[in-house]
Amino acid sequence: MGILSRRKQSVVKIPKEIVYDLSEETLTHLITKDLAKKWTYPIYVDLSPPQFLVSDVKALSILKADSVKEINLRANKITKIEDELQPFIKLKRLNLSQNELRSVELLSHIHLVHLDLSQNMLGPIPPDLSMCQSLEYLNLSYNSLRMHCSDDEKNSSGVNHTFARTIGKCTQLKELNMGYNQLEWNKADLTEIFNVLKNFKKLQSIYFLCNPFGTK
Repeated sequence: MGILSRRKQSVVKIPKEIVYDLSEETLTHLITKDLAKKWTYPIYVDLSPPQFLVSDVKALSILKADSVKEINLRANKITKIEDELQPFIKLKRLNLSQNELRSVELLSHIHLVHLDLSQNMLGPIPPDLSMCQSLEYLNLSYNSLRMHCSDDEKNSSGVNHTFARTIGKCTQLKELNMGYNQLEWNKADLTEIFNVLKNFKKLQSIYFLCNPFGTK
C-alpha cells in the first residue's frame, strides 16, 4: 500500500544509467515528450529505484506543478525536504519512504490523501502535518519518533500537545502507522492519545507496534 502503483505511466522515462545527480538538464532529457505535451492533470512522477538514487530534488521545479497528482521518491538518499515540493499544490499521493529524511515541510499539501514517510530518520513529528487535513493514509513507521508525554507537553485537557496539534488535525485518516519508533507513552498517555483518535470517524487501522511504551 505504501508504494505507488507501477501500472501508472510516469512522465519521467527510466534512464539507461543510474541517476545520482538530478539536475534540471538531466530531468528535462528524461521527460516523456508525449505525456508532457499537454501537461494536464493528473501527472504521475516516479523517481524511485533501480535507476534513481538522488539526494536532491530541486530539479522538480521545471515541472508544471499544478498538473502533478502523485510523486514517488521512494528509496533515494534524500535527507530533507524544504520548499522543493511546495509548488505541487494539487499533490494527492507522496511516497518518501526509505530515504534519510530528518525533516520535511508539507505546508502547501492540503490535498494530500496518501503520505508515506516510513523508514527514515525523523525525530519529531513534522509539524506541518496539521495542514494535511485530507490525509487518509499516513505511515510514519520505522523512524526515530520520540514523543514522550511530559507534563509540559500536555495541553489543558491533558491530551499530548504534540500529537493533538499535528496528527490530531488529520481527522479523515483511515490508516495510521507509527510502529517501530521510540515512543515512550505510558498507559495514561495512550489513553489520552486514543481519546484524540475517537474523533477519527473513518479510522480503520492503527499500528503502534514495537515502541518502548512505559508501564507507569
